[in-house]
Amino acid sequence: MKKNLKLALWLSVAAALAAVILLNLFVGTIGEKIPTKLDLTSNKIFELSEETKNVLENVDKDVYIYYFVTKGNEKLYITQTVDMYKGYSDKIHFEQKDPTKDPVFARSLGTDVTDNSVIVKSGERAKVIDSSTVYDSAKQQGVIEFQLEQKLTRAIAYVQAESDVKVYFTTGHEEIDYHSIKIALEDENADVYEIDLTTAEIPDDAAAVYIMAPQMDFSEDEISKIQSYLSNGGGLNVSLGVKSDDLPELRRFLSDDWGINFNNDIVMETDSMAVWGGDPFYVLPSVVQHSITEGIIDKKTEIAWPEARSLHITEVPDVKASVLLTTTENALSKAAAESVSYTAEDEDIQGKHILAVVCEKDSKTSAAHIIATGTCFYADKLCLNDMSLANSDFVRECFVYLRGNDSKGISIIPKNVSNTYMSLKQGEIYAYMWIFGIVPEILVLAAGLVVWLRRRRL
Repeated sequence: MKKNLKLALWLSVAAALAAVILLNLFVGTIGEKIPTKLDLTSNKIFELSEETKNVLENVDKDVYIYYFVTKGNEKLYITQTVDMYKGYSDKIHFEQKDPTKDPVFARSLGTDVTDNSVIVKSGERAKVIDSSTVYDSAKQQGVIEFQLEQKLTRAIAYVQAESDVKVYFTTGHEEIDYHSIKIALEDENADVYEIDLTTAEIPDDAAAVYIMAPQMDFSEDEISKIQSYLSNGGGLNVSLGVKSDDLPELRRFLSDDWGINFNNDIVMETDSMAVWGGDPFYVLPSVVQHSITEGIIDKKTEIAWPEARSLHITEVPDVKASVLLTTTENALSKAAAESVSYTAEDEDIQGKHILAVVCEKDSKTSAAHIIATGTCFYADKLCLNDMSLANSDFVRECFVYLRGNDSKGISIIPKNVSNTYMSLKQGEIYAYMWIFGIVPEILVLAAGLVVWLRRRRL
């Protein structure tokens, strides 16, 4: 009898161990395909965004992600993030490469690859995500941003594309430095070039042309080249700041052909809730519903619009104009000058002013687009790098619209880790003090008093 009992006990233990092993294997296998952990962080640091999931659903070619790192220097955040990608598509493959053991691999890509960088490759197309862009702790004190997801998702979209997307910035007219806007466009997988229209034609494969705050006018020949490019369905972004005044040919072309007119003014916002950093010349504009701005509206983020001039639209046959950004009704249009007053003056024009427009014109082959803005500083590094602003999203969405296809820009907010503090009003402080402080103490004292009185009676 005892032998049978012992045998049954051992069989039960063996069965239990087998069940645990099988369960562990099952969970390990399914965990690669289905997330089995809960992300309780406020901004979902350990989850992929819906935009990333949509990109992964459309991956139709094998994508190889290589983590280029010396053994022992691995970053847990990088490996965990790539594991999440693998779980959403069986087309995503991951391999860790040690540069000390395989130096030929990095050189085969034709670029220098630093330790802890990520390489995304599909077919002949490859994209390197440098280790310096994976994290960013320089924006705000004590804040670390995780940027790998936005970089990795865009890299996957890039290597899946059939051809490069080319953008050209005009030169030769004392245009401003476009470094910040270049970063935003490269995030959207664009290759950025310069073009001198006095000597070159705009290439047929140009996705968009950018004119950024020129100080010298364009010649008739240059304007003719722009007109020819737009007649074939091109996209143009024109940003004229408050100091871009002596441009008769360029402004005449925009007004006569497209109905876009830049006013010789500077906008000051008097509504304290519609300014950034307390500066009335740094407007937080009202965002008008459009395919360009719908993502910004959905996320309830704001755009900083510094030192801007206003625009007005006149009707031109076959041109459809749409307003993108405006001021409030309390804003003032002040005459542009070297020194501008911060107070209202008699000659100021109060009301809602247009700050950015988009115009579309149907050509014989396809539609041409122009986006016009009254400031060039919206793409300034200060605005693009502020986590609370959507300036970089605006730059990317405008570019996607200009290139004239049906795809959407990939706008993924970087995940950040920071201390979060509760902000309470004075009334709430008193309420919490009574609920969690005074009332419980009174109840404890009352209970103690009741117990003491009962014992005395006994």
